[in-house]
Amino acid sequence: MLFSEGWELFGSYDSFYYLSEISNYLFLVLILFIFIHFKLIDKKYSLFWILFLLTPFFFNFILFSPEYLSDQFKYIRELNNIKANGISNIDVSTYGGLKRARIQLSSYLLALFPVFSYLTVTSLAFTNKLIAMILFVFLSKRIPADRVILFFLIPSFILFTSVGLREVLVIFFSVVSLIYLIEEKPVRSLIAIILVSVTKIQNGPAYLVIWLLLFVFKAYRNNLRLFLSLGLGAIAIIILFELYEPLINLYRQAYAVEDGLSYEEAMTLQIGSGINLMLITLKEIPIFLLKPLPWQISNGFALFVFIESVFLFYLFYLFAFKDGFFLKRKNLIILIGFIIGIGIHAITVFNFGTLSRYRFTAFLPFLIGFYYLRLLDYDKKYAP
Repeated sequence: MLFSEGWELFGSYDSFYYLSEISNYLFLVLILFIFIHFKLIDKKYSLFWILFLLTPFFFNFILFSPEYLSDQFKYIRELNNIKANGISNIDVSTYGGLKRARIQLSSYLLALFPVFSYLTVTSLAFTNKLIAMILFVFLSKRIPADRVILFFLIPSFILFTSVGLREVLVIFFSVVSLIYLIEEKPVRSLIAIILVSVTKIQNGPAYLVIWLLLFVFKAYRNNLRLFLSLGLGAIAIIILFELYEPLINLYRQAYAVEDGLSYEEAMTLQIGSGINLMLITLKEIPIFLLKPLPWQISNGFALFVFIESVFLFYLFYLFAFKDGFFLKRKNLIILIGFIIGIGIHAITVFNFGTLSRYRFTAFLPFLIGFYYLRLLDYDKKYAP
């Protein structure tokens, strides 16, 4: 579903597309100048934002057909349904019901960030731009604005803020939860963690584990507390496996079928014990982080993802590992959360396209989080 097919679909919207999306763009520019007026955004960054807000015009219908990321239609359809009729009954008793509930709740939250019109999937992309702008305001109070802009210039972030998916919403709540965890704000971080779980249930456990280690077990106080907490966690994974096993295997096998495996192949992927779960997770994490491997690169998109991934992993090394920074107890707790978050995706994602999306939403918040920890550490060392 590439360029030519995108233009065919584009033609069906005719002049209404221009009216809707130009109105959305101008609406966001108006919000930008309101933010500048109230000094939430420095006016010297206005040119960046005027250009950054334009990118939704160049992805759907231009670089590719919106059918290439077909989930966009589910979100815009559900969002318009919610605005017209309110949110319908939520059923989480089946996998299909769980998927529908995820779309419903994400669409409801997206609707809380209003734009002028919701005619097409590009309209939802402008909603994502608004979320990005609010995230910029939140982060620039803690991290120099020019550094925040560098994070926003990561190609995958530009892509996800230019299409009508929920990834930016997940990143927003994930970053907010991690920043509040770093700042040791238990109530605010817990609210944000709940919102992460609502928008993407697989991402929630990473932040919840950090919350428990920081505020319940106080694992940052000494090494004994930290190792006892980790030991208890490992024992709980083994003993309580029967309680969460249906959910883990449901996601693992259902995603495998969705990603192209046959039903018979998916059934062989069942995890049978807590010990098996930990071993499989540790085995799958490096593969998940490194895909596509050089010999798996078969097109320009895969090459682009590989180059971006290598660059981001190098940044992660600089922020989290260089000079043994991760060995500080609080930083180690954050790293444990990162490993858990990546591990959950590693055992449930089998398709390269899905992998690149899910990996980025799990990875970027921790990249920003460790950079913020570096800044706090620097300020602490060199404070007068």
